[in-house]
Amino acid sequence: MVLLAYVNRSSRSSVTSHRQLKYLNVFYTSTLNRFTSYTENKMSANTPPLEHNDAAVLQHMAMYQSIISRMANNSSACKNWSIVLVSAFLAFVIEKGKGDIAWLGMIPIVIFWFLDASYLALEKKFRAAAKVSADKIHASNFKLVDLFVVEVDGKIPAQLYKGFFSWATWPVYGGLLVLLLLAMLWGM
Repeated sequence: MVLLAYVNRSSRSSVTSHRQLKYLNVFYTSTLNRFTSYTENKMSANTPPLEHNDAAVLQHMAMYQSIISRMANNSSACKNWSIVLVSAFLAFVIEKGKGDIAWLGMIPIVIFWFLDASYLALEKKFRAAAKVSADKIHASNFKLVDLFVVEVDGKIPAQLYKGFFSWATWPVYGGLLVLLLLAMLWGM
């Protein structure tokens, strides 16, 4: 019904508006009925398991892979941005000889370290969820109700702690902190 109100508001003439409303009402009702009957028939728990080479199963696993790739790319972008920002800030501090403001460089380091650790934790959670789906597929226990359900368990803080001290994060951000300390000593 929200869609119908939006079309009515954006229309210029009332004749076109009534035609559009009638068409959209019929379209909306038939689509809703088709979806309801599809979900009632196809999404029941007693459906047979899907094959491992089914297009929907492959798309489901591709969805997980794209989410994992996005998390990895975001983690890499955090490292890139933190190195660029802190390097530019340190160049300014050393050039001007203002070691007393060098501590401000800790702000982007801490922010990007937290973001990077959170992306790493999410990536690990999505990898575990993808493994659960893959195990169901290999055990021939993957059903239609499992399709496109993306669930991760809620234990992110433990993974976040591991992400802070992971080999993927601490050398980069620890190195930036060491450079920051050297710049602070240089300016004194």
